[in-house]
Amino acid sequence: IVALPGLCREGFAAPIWYYLLWAVCDVQGNYLVVMAYQYTSVASVMLLDGFSIVCIMLLSWALLDARYTRWHIFATLVCIVGLSLTVLSDTLMANSRPALRGPVWIGDMLVIM
Repeated sequence: IVALPGLCREGFAAPIWYYLLWAVCDVQGNYLVVMAYQYTSVASVMLLDGFSIVCIMLLSWALLDARYTRWHIFATLVCIVGLSLTVLSDTLMANSRPALRGPVWIGDMLVIM
């Protein structure tokens, strides 16, 4: 609120539709995560939400020309293996715990999207 007069005076750094596009993407992402809670467990949603780290690393490498060390790449691969094991475990254990709306793997995919 303190910065609002300065923002009105100087204007936005990008066209307003950029901000609207990012707002729609943010709302859509939050909606998918909330929908995932109806299909899978809270633990799976929290673990699979770690996929955002991998996505941010890829986007920053592609768009911002970020450089990562071997340890960063190794940690990312460990994260991907953990995510894969979480999805596999949810798929194999789907018969032992019923989901509210349908197959558990649908909730996993909603979180990853």
